[in-house]
Amino acid sequence: MSTSTLEIRKGTTVVHLNGPAVIDTAGTLHQIFLQTIENRLPVVMELANISECDSTFVQLVASLCRALQRQGNTLSPGTSTVPESVRQLIAALGFECKNDCTHVTGTKCFLSTAAGQGKGMSQ
Repeated sequence: MSTSTLEIRKGTTVVHLNGPAVIDTAGTLHQIFLQTIENRLPVVMELANISECDSTFVQLVASLCRALQRQGNTLSPGTSTVPESVRQLIAALGFECKNDCTHVTGTKCFLSTAAGQGKGMSQ
Protein backbone atom coordinates (compact mmCIF):
# COMPACT_ATOMS: atom_id res chain seq x y z
CA MET A 1 0.00 0.00 0.00
CA SER A 2 1.27 3.46 -0.91
CA THR A 3 1.45 5.98 1.93
CA SER A 4 2.57 8.89 -0.19
CA THR A 5 2.02 12.43 1.04
CA LEU A 6 2.08 16.05 -0.11
CA GLU A 7 3.32 19.12 1.69
CA ILE A 8 3.67 22.76 0.72
CA ARG A 9 7.11 24.09 1.55
CA LYS A 10 8.30 27.59 0.58
CA GLY A 11 5.98 27.93 -2.40
CA THR A 12 6.65 24.42 -3.68
CA THR A 13 4.61 21.24 -3.48
CA VAL A 14 6.78 18.41 -2.17
CA VAL A 15 5.54 14.91 -3.01
CA HIS A 16 6.93 12.14 -0.80
CA LEU A 17 6.40 8.81 -2.53
CA ASN A 18 6.46 5.84 -0.15
CA GLY A 19 5.92 2.19 -0.91
CA PRO A 20 5.10 0.61 -4.26
CA ALA A 21 4.52 2.74 -7.35
CA VAL A 22 2.92 0.04 -9.50
CA ILE A 23 -0.31 -0.69 -11.36
CA ASP A 24 -2.00 -1.73 -8.09
CA THR A 25 -1.36 1.72 -6.56
CA ALA A 26 -1.97 3.74 -9.73
CA GLY A 27 -5.32 5.08 -8.52
CA THR A 28 -3.79 6.42 -5.33
CA LEU A 29 -0.81 7.92 -7.16
CA HIS A 30 -3.13 9.49 -9.72
CA GLN A 31 -5.15 11.18 -6.94
CA ILE A 32 -1.98 12.51 -5.31
CA PHE A 33 -0.77 13.82 -8.66
CA LEU A 34 -4.15 15.51 -9.31
CA GLN A 35 -3.87 17.27 -5.94
CA THR A 36 -0.37 18.31 -6.92
CA ILE A 37 -1.65 19.86 -10.16
CA GLU A 38 -4.45 21.66 -8.29
CA ASN A 39 -1.86 23.36 -6.05
CA ARG A 40 -0.56 25.22 -9.14
CA LEU A 41 2.99 25.33 -7.76
CA PRO A 42 6.38 23.96 -8.83
CA VAL A 43 6.79 20.37 -7.64
CA VAL A 44 9.66 18.46 -6.05
CA MET A 45 9.22 14.70 -5.94
CA GLU A 46 11.11 12.64 -3.36
CA LEU A 47 11.62 9.12 -4.73
CA ALA A 48 13.92 7.50 -2.13
CA ASN A 49 11.18 5.51 -0.39
CA ILE A 50 9.69 3.80 -3.43
CA SER A 51 9.87 0.09 -2.70
CA GLU A 52 9.07 -1.06 -6.25
CA CYS A 53 7.86 0.48 -9.49
CA ASP A 54 6.68 -0.42 -12.96
CA SER A 55 5.98 1.38 -16.21
CA THR A 56 2.69 2.69 -14.79
CA PHE A 57 4.69 4.93 -12.47
CA VAL A 58 6.74 6.32 -15.35
CA GLN A 59 3.58 7.00 -17.38
CA LEU A 60 1.93 8.82 -14.46
CA VAL A 61 5.05 10.92 -13.85
CA ALA A 62 5.29 11.83 -17.54
CA SER A 63 1.62 12.88 -17.50
CA LEU A 64 2.15 14.94 -14.33
CA CYS A 65 5.15 16.61 -15.88
CA ARG A 66 3.18 17.61 -18.98
CA ALA A 67 0.26 18.96 -16.90
CA LEU A 68 2.62 21.04 -14.77
CA GLN A 69 4.38 22.37 -17.86
CA ARG A 70 1.04 23.50 -19.32
CA GLN A 71 0.58 25.53 -16.10
CA GLY A 72 4.05 27.00 -16.42
CA ASN A 73 5.32 24.94 -13.46
CA THR A 74 8.15 22.44 -13.15
CA LEU A 75 8.71 18.96 -11.78
CA SER A 76 12.09 18.25 -10.19
CA PRO A 77 13.47 15.24 -8.35
CA GLY A 78 14.24 15.82 -4.68
CA THR A 79 17.65 15.62 -3.11
CA SER A 80 17.32 12.07 -1.80
CA THR A 81 18.99 9.19 -3.62
CA VAL A 82 16.71 7.49 -6.12
CA PRO A 83 16.49 3.69 -5.60
CA GLU A 84 18.43 1.59 -8.08
CA SER A 85 15.25 -0.21 -9.22
CA VAL A 86 13.66 3.13 -10.19
CA ARG A 87 16.78 4.27 -12.06
CA GLN A 88 17.00 0.95 -13.91
CA LEU A 89 13.36 1.10 -15.00
CA ILE A 90 13.71 4.68 -16.26
CA ALA A 91 16.83 3.70 -18.20
CA ALA A 92 15.21 0.53 -19.59
CA LEU A 93 12.32 2.63 -20.90
CA GLY A 94 14.75 4.95 -22.67
CA PHE A 95 14.35 8.10 -20.60
CA GLU A 96 17.88 8.20 -19.19
CA CYS A 97 19.30 9.39 -22.50
CA LYS A 98 17.00 12.39 -23.04
CA ASN A 99 18.71 14.99 -20.81
CA ASP A 100 16.62 17.91 -22.09
CA CYS A 101 12.84 18.00 -21.99
CA THR A 102 11.32 17.42 -25.41
CA HIS A 103 8.39 19.71 -24.59
CA VAL A 104 9.93 22.76 -22.91
CA THR A 105 13.12 24.27 -24.30
CA GLY A 106 15.83 24.83 -21.71
CA THR A 107 14.34 22.42 -19.15
CA LYS A 108 15.95 19.19 -17.99
CA CYS A 109 13.96 15.97 -18.34
CA PHE A 110 12.68 14.92 -14.89
CA LEU A 111 13.02 11.21 -15.62
CA SER A 112 16.51 11.53 -17.08
CA THR A 113 17.62 13.58 -14.09
CA ALA A 114 16.09 11.08 -11.66
CA ALA A 115 17.76 8.17 -13.49
CA GLY A 116 21.13 9.82 -13.00
CA GLN A 117 20.74 10.50 -9.28
CA GLY A 118 22.71 8.24 -7.01
CA LYS A 119 25.04 6.79 -9.63
CA GLY A 120 28.25 5.87 -7.94
CA MET A 121 26.74 6.43 -4.50
CA SER A 122 26.27 3.73 -1.93
CA GLN A 123 22.64 2.82 -1.30
